[in-house]
Amino acid sequence: MKRKWIAALTAMMMLAATVLPAETLTVQAAPSVNESVGLHRAAANTNAEKDSDGVPDATGRYVTDNGFVYMPSGTTATITGYQGTATALTVPLKIEVGSSTGGGTTSATTYDVTAIGSYAFAGKAGLTSVTMQGGTTGTGNNNNNNSALGLQTIGSMAFYGCPALTTVTIPATVTSIESQAFSDCPALTALNVTAGNQRYVSNDGVLYQYIGYNQNPSTGTQNPSGVYNTYTLIQYPSGKAGTAYAPPVAIANRLTAIGQGAFAGAQALTSITLPDSVVTISDAAFQNCSALTSIVLPDKVTQIGAYTFSGCSALAAVTIPDTVTSIGNYAFRNCYSLGNIKLPGGLRVINNGTFESCTKLSEMTIPSSVTSIGANAFAYCSALVKITVPASVTSIGANAFMGVNGLTMYCHSGSQAANYAASNKIGTVMTYTVRFLSDTGTLLSSQEVVYGSSAQAPSMPQRPGYKLTWSSSFSNITSDLTVTAVYTRVYTVTFIDEYKNKKATDEVEYGKAAKAPKWTMSGYTLVWSRSFSSVTGDMTVYATWKDPSTGFIIDGDTVKPAAKDTDLTKGTVTYRVTSANVQSPKVSYVSNSNAKATSVSIPSTVTIKNVKYKVTSIADYAFRNNKTLKSVTIGSNVTSIGEKAFCRCSKLTKVKINSKKLSTIGKQAFYGISKNSTFYAYRSKLKSYQSKIKKSGINTKIKLKAI
Repeated sequence: MKRKWIAALTAMMMLAATVLPAETLTVQAAPSVNESVGLHRAAANTNAEKDSDGVPDATGRYVTDNGFVYMPSGTTATITGYQGTATALTVPLKIEVGSSTGGGTTSATTYDVTAIGSYAFAGKAGLTSVTMQGGTTGTGNNNNNNSALGLQTIGSMAFYGCPALTTVTIPATVTSIESQAFSDCPALTALNVTAGNQRYVSNDGVLYQYIGYNQNPSTGTQNPSGVYNTYTLIQYPSGKAGTAYAPPVAIANRLTAIGQGAFAGAQALTSITLPDSVVTISDAAFQNCSALTSIVLPDKVTQIGAYTFSGCSALAAVTIPDTVTSIGNYAFRNCYSLGNIKLPGGLRVINNGTFESCTKLSEMTIPSSVTSIGANAFAYCSALVKITVPASVTSIGANAFMGVNGLTMYCHSGSQAANYAASNKIGTVMTYTVRFLSDTGTLLSSQEVVYGSSAQAPSMPQRPGYKLTWSSSFSNITSDLTVTAVYTRVYTVTFIDEYKNKKATDEVEYGKAAKAPKWTMSGYTLVWSRSFSSVTGDMTVYATWKDPSTGFIIDGDTVKPAAKDTDLTKGTVTYRVTSANVQSPKVSYVSNSNAKATSVSIPSTVTIKNVKYKVTSIADYAFRNNKTLKSVTIGSNVTSIGEKAFCRCSKLTKVKINSKKLSTIGKQAFYGISKNSTFYAYRSKLKSYQSKIKKSGINTKIKLKAI
């Protein structure tokens, strides 16, 4: 197991030296750190590491008595390795070389430790914690008061792959931490920064670099770096607990960059949220985040670095903004869960091994902006069955589709992709190129379309007063085609039915007829308020409905009757709508809440909310058991009296029927009224009404008199 780990580390070191060059993140000159001089004098004496003989070993390296390998230069030294066995390590402030002589004199040479070199502690299996020191002192080698004493530079991959390392303390004097210095340390839970460091800050154990101020506060000159008041995320500890990362509020809107290998090996993370302010994502930023399932890249990102998501085996979805023009080598290699992914329209190159071993990837459409597909780009994508390659691709690298069986390549006849497919025995479906141009001739999109299929028009902005069409049809494609957007000046004809609350519009070219909506209303003919056969400007047309048999007109001024079975109230009387016909709405007299009324008149019509209704019936039980009612007058439009409408109205003595249309009197409508009651009706209706009253069931002698 140890041999495998060492081999993996060696491969990573070679990779860093070739594919991932170290990037040094530095800013303005280091500020002084105002700590106690006395304290650091004592620290300097306590933390001086000794090299008794000062003689390099057989490999030319200098090694202290406790195993620190160093390289002196002038008055300073760089720690380049460690051969000791300590697990909780403190990096010395100084290295003293040589030994004391008699008489109190010394021949020792003292070096200030200012740097840890690249790979110095990489792979140290027993190392659990590292404390680095620094401050100010009056006893430095330059003998200037308040000069910096302590570590200033931590080299690339200095502590890379230390499997047991849990915590690191970075001193205030550090001004430069090179790429992936603490990457892939699976037990590392926190990177702490001593107070006073104006380059780096730790928030919840995560290491950030601060990029300074707009201007030098003492001189007022502009910061030469060109980037101000922003943060770069340098390292998220690989062993940190928690499944989600989101930047703290104080940093979020100023976080602009994710450093090289910043999240590499953070195997607990399933979710990473990047703020919209992020512009740069460096190489290997999320490499081997094996639990990460999805991520959305901010819209300002233009490049995805090499190995960025390599080894993210659970990554199923990535949202790549259209601003991205470059995706680096092996960016998605070994993303075993990655399904179909949409590549941005401005992408120029698919680099070497970009999607190698993405075993769930089944389909891919290469944008027409791409000109080159690198070696091994889709190698071992075992589920890949369809890929569309545009004619713009002029170069396909070696083994681009190695290990992909059953692949069909959709490509343009005679293109480089077609030739490549033929040479490598890949099945093909020939396509044709459909180019969409704007009305000014700008290329909007280019699509490869299978013979007989249709292209999809790109989205286009709307222009008020104009209609978008295309210069030719792009369905049933049988050859290469160029289609141009055409904006034609049009006028809007608005059709309105105020009565039915409907509206429709039609855009019409100058002098042409508008197309009216096909509205209908049973029994009525639709008439428009004006002609629209030759449109010369925007116009509004109103609908009018006419009954051809009666000439009745329905328009915007016509008031709609209430819906059938709706209860309406006027005064103390409740009516119920029995017909909502706009020409002849009807209601039934339902009840009267005035229990003290002795005389009631059923009207022939009633107007409620500007609608005139005919009162054509008296509802069942309308006055049943009313003990105060003495007389009732029934209106001329009443055609029916409901069951028990006046039943047991014991004081009812006078019933005047003004209607000549009464055809129905319900069961026991007048049962139990006064024995002295008299009915009044038109002479022509006396016999008919007498028969109807009798048949309805009445327990008294019927007296009828002519009106």
